[in-house]
Amino acid sequence: MNIEIINNNSCIRFHKKLWDASEIVLGKCFGFYQDIENGFMVANICQTSKRSIYEFIRIAFKSFSEAIAQEYNREKFYHELDLIYGSYNANVDFLMQKHLPYYNSLYNHQKDVIHEAYYKQYNFLALDMGLGKTLTSASLSRVHQIPRTLIVCPAAVKYNWFHDLKKFGFSELYFTMLDASKRRSFKAFNERFVIINYDILAKYEKEICSSTIGHIILDESHSLKNHLSLRAKNIRSIVEKFPDAKITFLSGTPITNRVNDVFSYLKMIGHELGHSHKLFIDNFTIKTSGRGGDRITGGKNLNDLHLKLSNFMIRRTKEQCLDLPEKVFLSYHFELDDYRADYNKIITELAEQKSISSLTGNIHSLNIITSKAKIKGIIELAESILETGKKVVIFGSYKDPLNTLEDYFKERCVKIDGSVPSFTRNELVQDFINNPEKTVFLGNMVAAGVGINLVNASDVIFLNFPLVTSELYQAQDRLHRIGQNNSVNIHYTFCEDSVDQHIHDLLIDKEKDIVAVIDKGKEVMERGDFIQVLISKLLNRKNDLTNIIPDSSGEASAPQEAVEAKQAPRFDKAEVSDSQLTTTGPVVQNKVLIAPPTFL
Repeated sequence: MNIEIINNNSCIRFHKKLWDASEIVLGKCFGFYQDIENGFMVANICQTSKRSIYEFIRIAFKSFSEAIAQEYNREKFYHELDLIYGSYNANVDFLMQKHLPYYNSLYNHQKDVIHEAYYKQYNFLALDMGLGKTLTSASLSRVHQIPRTLIVCPAAVKYNWFHDLKKFGFSELYFTMLDASKRRSFKAFNERFVIINYDILAKYEKEICSSTIGHIILDESHSLKNHLSLRAKNIRSIVEKFPDAKITFLSGTPITNRVNDVFSYLKMIGHELGHSHKLFIDNFTIKTSGRGGDRITGGKNLNDLHLKLSNFMIRRTKEQCLDLPEKVFLSYHFELDDYRADYNKIITELAEQKSISSLTGNIHSLNIITSKAKIKGIIELAESILETGKKVVIFGSYKDPLNTLEDYFKERCVKIDGSVPSFTRNELVQDFINNPEKTVFLGNMVAAGVGINLVNASDVIFLNFPLVTSELYQAQDRLHRIGQNNSVNIHYTFCEDSVDQHIHDLLIDKEKDIVAVIDKGKEVMERGDFIQVLISKLLNRKNDLTNIIPDSSGEASAPQEAVEAKQAPRFDKAEVSDSQLTTTGPVVQNKVLIAPPTFL
């Protein structure tokens, strides 16, 4: 037979007289040993996911996979393969019970992820936010009895690692914490974990590399999506010094914006698809000409990319893993009122801009104006939630609107934005969780949207919609995660006839592209450049500034005259009947359908 299990059930040998070039590439992506001259490929079973083995056979050995005449051999082979995988999992489970005192507290999906990741050197744990990536990845070090692990993460979550692992019995004497301020750094008596944020990695590289690193954990690794960034280069510098180290990437949003985000991860581990950026772009992305040159606006061959990542990326969604309470999406519509003139002025300026950076600045200006216009209504909404005895979380992207809310709520609130030092953020979170007088959490979506746990609240209000999909979903999943016992009410706020609805719709479209790679979906997605599409929608609003339209080159023409926007009816609060709150599907309110986003 051309497929046989060899070497005491540790390997599968594949043989063909002539391999197709695409099959050779797929085998390289899965880490197979190849002797193409003699017609052989060999897969190490424990280092290859079951799904990758099945898919390789389906593609390269179609007759064996489908022919009726092969049914007996096929069933026998897959049964034997299942037994082998079962024995490997049993061995890992034995080691977990031996080395993890909290073994019985782990969820089944966490154990399954450790089973799959244990034997492989490189893993991307693409678990949904709230599924316990921190403990799962640290447990890999503990099960392997790795003497020294490096944890690199954003500054905002650095101290969370220390506090979260302490909860599961990790000794304080194991942790070295490296901070930009040396007085806040501390050295472990018995160092096993070194925790540092990305931005100061180069400063401490000599100290980090002073002794062997056996495991490198890269938390919120979407921070490394730009393979040309200094941050990515600093990580690669350390990775290259320890070629035998396990490397574990962690992110609930491995693709934050575009399909090519994954190239940086692949380059870092020497994956077959990480050798040439140009080839990756040509094979998997769609480019569109526009202002400032070609821009990546979509993806293609996404099923192929999804398949080639299957032995690297370990994906788990909340729907697969947990019986978490549902998310309920609520929409609230307000008028611009006194801010309409300022809004229209920015629209006029938008039509006259020539550079992408200026256009993006105008979009942010529109977002700030709509945020300010919604403050009164958001305060009323928040107060109505507080009256029920619950706490409330409010997220926004901009300083001034959050400061206005802080001035209103005063001692009732805590606030985390970019000005708050990373080492005090956990204290503020704990104050919100434990202090009954602190009932409102105000957070910047970037500074407070990752690495914190807010399950003591079940209502989150958004001041605005960000321009990056992951920022929105990361923020709302601070509440929807392990430990949440109530349905999470996600309150989206809109100003009528404004930028809000356009950004919301484009974010949902962009998410479909990401799902196609991570969770598999359509083969081709072409959305157009986010900013340019958004501008086109803004400048072509019916009954409002109708003469501002992009010309054939994509440049916006100046308006002949500005027409005052028609005022929409005001909805200060969403009114929802019991029949509209369903356990599945979207929630309809104010005669507007707000579909729940498709989560990674």
